[in-house]
Amino acid sequence: QQSEKYHSQCRLWLSQTLDDNPLCRLFWTAEIWTLHSQLKRLWECNDGDDWAKGALDSIVHIAERIIPPRQTFSSLSLLGSASATIVEMRIDHDENKGWIVETSSFLSKWYEGLGLSALGDGLETGTCKIVVHDLDCDTRIKNKATIRLLASIYKGRLPTCFEVLDANLPNSTTSFVAFLERVLAFPAYTFSILNAEALSGEQQEKLLSFLSRRDLASKGIQFHCVQTGGTLVRTSPWVEGRSWDHSSLASLEDMKLNVPENKRVYVVTSKTTGAGKTRYIRQQLRNAKNDGTTVGSINIHEGTTLEMLVDALSQLFPCTSGDKAVYFSISLVPAEEGASSPW
Repeated sequence: QQSEKYHSQCRLWLSQTLDDNPLCRLFWTAEIWTLHSQLKRLWECNDGDDWAKGALDSIVHIAERIIPPRQTFSSLSLLGSASATIVEMRIDHDENKGWIVETSSFLSKWYEGLGLSALGDGLETGTCKIVVHDLDCDTRIKNKATIRLLASIYKGRLPTCFEVLDANLPNSTTSFVAFLERVLAFPAYTFSILNAEALSGEQQEKLLSFLSRRDLASKGIQFHCVQTGGTLVRTSPWVEGRSWDHSSLASLEDMKLNVPENKRVYVVTSKTTGAGKTRYIRQQLRNAKNDGTTVGSINIHEGTTLEMLVDALSQLFPCTSGDKAVYFSISLVPAEEGASSPW
């Protein structure tokens, strides 16, 4: 009983602290702890320590989530601004404030240092809009139908990673509740739950309780649930229900996702060996590097897994902002060590 009481007190403290520091609601608790651990290392390190750049890369890689999708910064500017913010805070950082408060302070100062206005500015806001979407379509086209619906919900822009929760992916009840709290904390953003029918029984109860809150209508939130099978019962007058079948989905205005035009994929192939494919690619990447683009190479072979690809990309490009170019070489067996292209 004592441990349960302590656990309850901890959860209450965490919830109240996050309410006072809403930027941290864009991150899972483990991510906030990781950010603070890396910040603390940099505050206590000596300038020039070999591992310092790795810690800074790690901080920016996680923290850049707060940058709106319409804003782009080079990797150097993100790292430089983050470094300046850390140095500024090194003087007066106080562990007694708590790790969440200190991390939130860093995020706010870094955000302001980048010259950005309040989080969510520039996004369309308005009256409260809560919609439960029922997809009545063949399971073979469910994914395409969901993407078409999302493109309409977000009016062609790409949603940020913290705006969408896919119930088909592993989600604890704690992380699910954190997502709902994020919806309340940032009404300027549009949040969506996909595949709501895959939520656990406990998560569905949490969601129904959330949708039944009488104060939702005054919050001005934008919240959508997409499901098949009519899992969620809409009992609240402020929750709108929409059903979509093949014909109604086809009537949606075609929305192209607003992806920057410079994102392209080039496929270089030849039936003849020694035709100059690799030479051509190397030259193109050298030119890109000279123009300030971050470049890299990844070898894909029959033993490559998705996890290996994600790890390789994370190591090559610790920051997601800025121009990047990657060369995927495909072979049956792994490339020899040191065989990566010299650019």
